[in-house]
Amino acid sequence: MQIDRILPDNPESSSFLVQVEELSKECGIQLNYLKPTKIMNKDGYREYEIELSLIGGFIESMQFINKFENKSRFTNVTTIVMLPNKNSLETKLSAKIYSFGVPFLTNKNSKATDK
Repeated sequence: MQIDRILPDNPESSSFLVQVEELSKECGIQLNYLKPTKIMNKDGYREYEIELSLIGGFIESMQFINKFENKSRFTNVTTIVMLPNKNSLETKLSAKIYSFGVPFLTNKNSKATDK
């Protein structure tokens, strides 16, 4: 079902990482790092904040961002920073991905966790 791809029942972090790696190769850009920064339980879903860094050209970076935002999984890019490097560009993204989760009201001990 399409909703399961957009908002999966679990974070599926390994498949998400594989998708990001494949997308970076497809766009001709190097994935420097991808790291989770925060996980928050919301009312009926979970929000995962991530940071990633890419090395490549401007056009390749923009292609990656466009495809990253429009993949089948619901992804929200919140910050984009581009820094010139010797012969390339470092692009740093902050983004949020989502999954279904325990409703906030039934999980009162649930708190945001920082990683």
